[in-house]
Amino acid sequence: ASGGSGGSLSGTTTATASSGVATFSGLSYNTATTITLTYSNSGLTSATQSLTVNVGSAVKLGVSTAAGGASGGVAFTTQPVVTVQDQGGNTVTASSDVVTVAASGGSGGSLSGTTTATASSGVATFSGLSYNTATTITLTYSKSG
Repeated sequence: ASGGSGGSLSGTTTATASSGVATFSGLSYNTATTITLTYSNSGLTSATQSLTVNVGSAVKLGVSTAAGGASGGVAFTTQPVVTVQDQGGNTVTASSDVVTVAASGGSGGSLSGTTTATASSGVATFSGLSYNTATTITLTYSKSG
């Protein structure tokens, strides 16, 4: 496969012809884009096909901007941004899922601010988050539904 933007073709990329027909199965491309498939065999003229790969169903979340600049009790200077993604890591722009953040670890304390964000075009942006104790925490994101 050629074209596209940084993706890769996976699956069995060779097939043995039977009665002049080669059938490929299990092929996938991990980036939503338009690609060109080239079919070739030594001694034969190659054939090409243009194919548009669409974004898949929402299956995971990805952190596109990590929270940062944390001081006990003060809003993070960088608020987290989370994307709803398909299996290939593409943002599912049709998603309006609700994403929730929770804090774990550290020694006491609690996460404050707006702990839910509704995705717009697959992007959930949090605001006003802070942690009231100076400690190390892990933020975990989950989506409803």
